[in-house]
Amino acid sequence: MKDTMRSNCLLALVVVSMVATACGSSDSGDTSGGGSPGNVSALCGSVCEKMAARQCPNEPSAAVCSQDCANVLGSLANTCPSAVTEYLTCAAGTGSFSCTADGRAELQGCDAAQLAAEQCAMCAADPQDEPCLACTKKNCCAQLQAFYADPHADDFRICMSSCTDDACRQDCASQYPATAAVAQCEQDHCPPFCTS
Repeated sequence: MKDTMRSNCLLALVVVSMVATACGSSDSGDTSGGGSPGNVSALCGSVCEKMAARQCPNEPSAAVCSQDCANVLGSLANTCPSAVTEYLTCAAGTGSFSCTADGRAELQGCDAAQLAAEQCAMCAADPQDEPCLACTKKNCCAQLQAFYADPHADDFRICMSSCTDDACRQDCASQYPATAAVAQCEQDHCPPFCTS
């Protein structure tokens, strides 16, 4: 169904979204200040202080979190200013953090804003994107966003994150048909970049 490179491209998109989530982005609330770098940095600081107060053992310090958050989400704020600001505003305000069994912080209460920010981020260009991923973001944005909104997208991400070989990745892709539209778009628009 999907070749290795396409599976790896989709997995890379999953990783990008997880990085944004781990940095503590948020949802809803006052959006004054827009997605300006200073506003994002200040909101990241507030979110990271709140997260650090939970003292989850496998999370970085508030300072490291804040810097990582501002680096990742600051660049996304140029593409998705409202979504990023609303997500951070929710995380800093009404959202709450709890520690998972593996010692990581988990944001609760900002699901809608997190989804909106992650859907927008799915198509944001990044100079570090590999050619397949860059092509997919440019030409298959609607398919990526539809996949990300699919109720089984998390199941697919979990399945892919545990894979160590191509057979496993292909099995995950066959279990979750929402990935088919992304794969077809890559095949139609990005064959020189997304082939094995």
